[in-house]
Amino acid sequence: MKEFDTFNAVFEKKPFRVYESEEMILSDYHVFGVHNKIPVSRLTVSVVSKTDDKYLNDFFFDLSHNPPIPRPHVFSQKTDIRHRGRGYAGRLIIIANEICKMRFGTPLASGTTFLNYPHNGNRNNLPAKRVWQKLEERGYAERRIYHGKDRWLMH
Repeated sequence: MKEFDTFNAVFEKKPFRVYESEEMILSDYHVFGVHNKIPVSRLTVSVVSKTDDKYLNDFFFDLSHNPPIPRPHVFSQKTDIRHRGRGYAGRLIIIANEICKMRFGTPLASGTTFLNYPHNGNRNNLPAKRVWQKLEERGYAERRIYHGKDRWLMH
């Protein structure tokens, strides 16, 4: 894959985000995919910084640890329209997963809401969901159902 020879990722912390009246505070990180010095793709990865027991569930936490540790998840993902179809988003998720395993001690997961955003209003065109499906097909992620919605967990 010669095209990825100059593909890099930049991991950048953003300000805290409050969820549901301060019941939960999330730390957001932007992960930028850069090809030939041009930003081509971006993820927003969210991790719980503070919460009460109401949100101590397997969406926000890796419950296989004792005590449970916050699970980083992709809150949003976007690839510049001129660079879609080249594998940048999938590659960026793979890189972000390795960063998350080192930084947070647990693999990255997808969110659920943004996966179902149609491209150009076409309900059959769900590019974010397709990226995660390809990661599953290639053995990088495992699909699970969370409250009736698709969700993927990276390995």
